[in-house]
Amino acid sequence: MTAPRYDDGGEVPLGGYAALAATFTTGAALFAALAHRRGVRPPEQVPPWDVALLGTAVFKASRLISKDKITSFLRAPFTRRTEQGEGSEVMDTPRGGGAQRAVGDLVACPFCVSAWVAGALVGSYAVTPRGTRLVSDRADGGGLAAVRLDVGAAEHGGLSTVPDLAVLVGLQASGKSTFHRRCLADRHVLVSKDLFPRSARHKQARQMRLVEEALAAGRSVAVDNTNPSPEEWGPLIAAARAHGARAVAYWFPPDLAGSLRRNAARQGRERVPDVGVHATLRRLRRPGPADGFDAVYEVRFDGRGGFEVRTADAPRV
Repeated sequence: MTAPRYDDGGEVPLGGYAALAATFTTGAALFAALAHRRGVRPPEQVPPWDVALLGTAVFKASRLISKDKITSFLRAPFTRRTEQGEGSEVMDTPRGGGAQRAVGDLVACPFCVSAWVAGALVGSYAVTPRGTRLVSDRADGGGLAAVRLDVGAAEHGGLSTVPDLAVLVGLQASGKSTFHRRCLADRHVLVSKDLFPRSARHKQARQMRLVEEALAAGRSVAVDNTNPSPEEWGPLIAAARAHGARAVAYWFPPDLAGSLRRNAARQGRERVPDVGVHATLRRLRRPGPADGFDAVYEVRFDGRGGFEVRTADAPRV
């Protein structure tokens, strides 16, 4: 018994379609395996503006490949032009048979091309979010930048398009960790030596490795230690420079009595000996642009359970 044809004319290149699907699936599997082998970890969260940016880039790139007059040389081996479309777009139809026609059907169809473009952008984003944002923004013509607000910039109407390395500077129990949870946690990866086991060795090297990994992935980082002096800031600022990130200091002016009082209320490992707070105070120095920071913000309790954030050189009101 002869199996019925999928179509009466026998012109649908099912074998070619199957080959294209196998190519897509195999490519995605090989990429995933290679990324896993090299230790690539996809971002834990994808900000909504990145989703919008990638979606717009997929739409624009798909039409560029399948409809634009300038890219017709890519489609010419598999399609023929049938009519002029709107603006710089043209209408192509597939030609030939077998694999040639299958590829023609693919490259002449924006919806079909979009699956391949989306796969490529998602894979690229998993490896290098910053580079993918840049390419996607260019594909969009710059109309939908991957924009992120930081705390200080939001208060002063500024926008940031690059990752931040936020360095929290202040005494123990000055409000740094609470500030991070309330104001930075949704945009910044937290790195803190306090999170390492007490028995951990080479904490500084471990901290810098985590900072470098996050910045290399295009993610903003918040370093929540006392960070009292240029000795601690220097390597962090250098890492920010190496990865094209902004180095931002959040300065918590010392309130020794308040820090000692809050520290006394802590339990277990969170509580540090008072002598440690005094030792930090002796080393504590106010950060500034001269130290290499791109921005410096002063953070104080606002008396209502929140924080007041202002540029370090702005007058208090």
